[in-house]
Amino acid sequence: MIFFLSAVFLLVLFPMASGAFLRGASGEPAALFSTWRSAELMVPRSLSDLLWGLVTSQPPRTPWLRELPPVMLLALYFVLPLVLLPRWGPTKAVFGRYLKRLGRWRFTVAMVFALALGLLPLKMYLRSLLAVGTFLDLPELGFSF
Repeated sequence: MIFFLSAVFLLVLFPMASGAFLRGASGEPAALFSTWRSAELMVPRSLSDLLWGLVTSQPPRTPWLRELPPVMLLALYFVLPLVLLPRWGPTKAVFGRYLKRLGRWRFTVAMVFALALGLLPLKMYLRSLLAVGTFLDLPELGFSF
């Protein structure tokens, strides 16, 4: 219980509270060590725009094809730790013990919750370093994550 409350405070409440103080000149949110001069220069982009920009100049028009690389990255983010941590040598002692004690389903639910808590700082770092605003952006469906 203490671990969960500490994680909620550090990963959810603290960034929200600190966001109230990290404001730019015109009141828009500003990241630490940001180099843009105004809100017009900083255009947050989605992760798919960044990934497709590495391959081609224009992303596909089909929404599901355009968002396929971020969906695959998020699937790997959630699946690989569930599969590898209980079996990998250095982490096998801790996570293997949790897997035995909790069972497969409860271990999966606990790990998904822990990994979901880790998405917030990951998104904050991507926003600060690469100006990535969203992981998934489907404006056709009104969905942005």
